[in-house]
Amino acid sequence: MRIPGRPRSVLELHVIEGRHHVEPVAQCDQIYTGTALGGGTARELQVVLCDGDWNNDGEYWLISEAGVVSVRRVSAGDYQQTVLEYRLRDTKARAVAKTD
Repeated sequence: MRIPGRPRSVLELHVIEGRHHVEPVAQCDQIYTGTALGGGTARELQVVLCDGDWNNDGEYWLISEAGVVSVRRVSAGDYQQTVLEYRLRDTKARAVAKTD
């Protein structure tokens, strides 16, 4: 539940391809990450849980495929929706997740 007056966190996709591209994905009251949620494979790079309003609530999957990086939202009932797609200049290139 959102606390009135508390700022929301913004879930963003960052792509560095010659220059740094930043695309907002969702506004969340709370963002949860961690390996227990999934991800960490060559295709599903990361899974993030967004606790937000009905329009933003759900799991967000960062997907890497040849020439494209996409973010898919999975909501109740396993309904998947592509919310962001970024086409890479090199159609054979794949994205990698940021490492700390």
